[in-house]
Amino acid sequence: MRKLTLLAAALLIFCAIPFEASAAELPSDDPAVKTLAAERGGFTIGSSEGTYEASGGSKTGLIVPLSELLAELLDCPVAPVLLGSDTETRNALKNHVIDFAVGMPPGGGFTETHPIAERSPSLFTGGGSVVIYSSELALEPVIEAVNRYIETGGIEIFSSWYMEAEKEFARYTLSTLYTPEEQAWLDALAESGGTVSVALESDNYPVSFYNEQDDEFQGIAVEVLSQIDDLLPVDFTVATTKDSTWNEIIGELELGKVSVVSQLLFSEARRNRFLFGEPYATSQYALISKADTPTLERYQVVGSRVGTVLGTAYEDMYFEWFPDNRNSTPYDTHDQGLDALERGEIDLLMGSRYMMLMQMNYREKP
Repeated sequence: MRKLTLLAAALLIFCAIPFEASAAELPSDDPAVKTLAAERGGFTIGSSEGTYEASGGSKTGLIVPLSELLAELLDCPVAPVLLGSDTETRNALKNHVIDFAVGMPPGGGFTETHPIAERSPSLFTGGGSVVIYSSELALEPVIEAVNRYIETGGIEIFSSWYMEAEKEFARYTLSTLYTPEEQAWLDALAESGGTVSVALESDNYPVSFYNEQDDEFQGIAVEVLSQIDDLLPVDFTVATTKDSTWNEIIGELELGKVSVVSQLLFSEARRNRFLFGEPYATSQYALISKADTPTLERYQVVGSRVGTVLGTAYEDMYFEWFPDNRNSTPYDTHDQGLDALERGEIDLLMGSRYMMLMQMNYREKP
């Protein structure tokens, strides 16, 4: 007995994306598929409840838009069926309650007792292939036809839909982790049309910086906030400009005029003043000097001219390390401090290794 073809494809789709015509060979053009569809009056496809394929941002999950896509491709009704478990799904296939199932490739005893082939076009998700499969040899023409559609260009449509599905599933997963208080806050903010105000730094490369050529804020923090914006039912509003200083930013954060700042380093002085989340990036403190400055011992730092940036954790840490130093000069921005170092006004600038990246890559002054 010949094995059925396993259709390995990222078919987890997002219903908001419309179906588009493709140059690929449509399964509905296959005479065998037309005959099967006419004889059966359509098909059924199932998935296990609580899986990636069945769960989504709605009660029905992603199995419903998947069935809609297949109905479009096969030009016949395709009914979604949500089942309680993988075992129930396999039993439904075995007993012909459903025609197809979607999920991770079946293994173990199922592959030993049901004819499923090895050949398939492959797309890979984070955990492996996602497949459509059946236990009926009579349905092989359907799977073969969808395989041909994927191989002749349809893969692009499935891929774009799958990427949207990943976002939808991430939203769903995150929503299951909210506490009642968090959910109530999000609901209230969404209903009021409110936004979350964010303070972005203009000179903290690569975390947050202002790209003059592109005329926009960029950096790690901006990318992280963009991803969070995709997951939460709220919008972020940038409340700073490229000319905002750090002292102004932290002042507005403390007054509650902004809710989030792109980077806030922990220090004892800030422990009871702000709420800190888990770090998304790390760097080490550093005293930055010109390349021709000799290596200094700790006791020699106190006798050097040291620059700090007002209101920063770098400034707090410097005075924690060197409480007796009276030969320091404060600056409003990192740029001002680096400029002063270049001009020879100071010997050292208190910052981090990120600041050295800023000097070399952002300011292009190695």
